[in-house]
Amino acid sequence: KTLGDLRQEMSSLLARFARLAATRALQPLTSALRAPLLSRGLAGAKKDGGPALSALRTGTLRSTAVRALSTAVDESRRGVLMVKTSFNNTIVTLTKENGDVLAWASGGSCGFKKSKRKSALAATSALDVIVAKARTFSLDALIVRLSGPGKVHRELLTRCAASGVRIDAIQNVTPMAHNGCRQPKARRV
Repeated sequence: KTLGDLRQEMSSLLARFARLAATRALQPLTSALRAPLLSRGLAGAKKDGGPALSALRTGTLRSTAVRALSTAVDESRRGVLMVKTSFNNTIVTLTKENGDVLAWASGGSCGFKKSKRKSALAATSALDVIVAKARTFSLDALIVRLSGPGKVHRELLTRCAASGVRIDAIQNVTPMAHNGCRQPKARRV
């Protein structure tokens, strides 16, 4: 390929990235992608070759740009649904993959009082609130992490699957005892 063909291919890739960014609200990403690509010699490549032309020929710049955009799109479109069940309440938290909390709801925040907070109805109503908020954040897929003892897990998973949100993974992150630290020595009386 000639230098002109490679430049045209790279500009079409950048235009495609800009269209993707416009549809997925990632406008700052295109400028962040465009600046390092242009600073690495894409704009000022000489006709006789040089490092910019060799980088374009090997495809390293192109693959870096594609990888950066795909990971940014995936991270922005997928969330983590953390469900903590206890014997008294169920807390449902929606976070980004890095752990930033977007929204939360519980049986108590949905209006259930006392022993009704631990019911499956309270847990599913909290889940419905969170799934509605996930749609406002335009999250397509969720990773579900279940924690704690509870008979509510099955009902929550069926309700989450029926809500239309794609579930990428289901993980049980309940902490398990492994006898822990060494006990203090016995008292001699």
